[in-house]
Amino acid sequence: MWLMDKKKTNEVTLNSMAGPLRGQRTGSEEVKVFQEAPRRGHPLDLSVWGLPQGFSAHVGNPHLVIFLDSFEGIDIEKLGSQLDRHPGFKEGQMWSLSL
Repeated sequence: MWLMDKKKTNEVTLNSMAGPLRGQRTGSEEVKVFQEAPRRGHPLDLSVWGLPQGFSAHVGNPHLVIFLDSFEGIDIEKLGSQLDRHPGFKEGQMWSLSL
């Protein structure tokens, strides 16, 4: 909003690591952001933690996506600290568990 107000426009485009992000004013306090679909990266072996394969994805910052059959028996806090130190993401990453 600030940049749009400063430039007296209703659209701006910002460059990100995932490609251009276009913002469009949709209301007095709302902006809709358009971005390209996430780029799927390489598979990661997570069997050491008893998990199936995960996949890296890039949406502007690194993500790790893990598809599960169930959340049952998963210690999220312990898993999070392990995933945060995964050697495949030397600068850290966001991660998601999905059913």
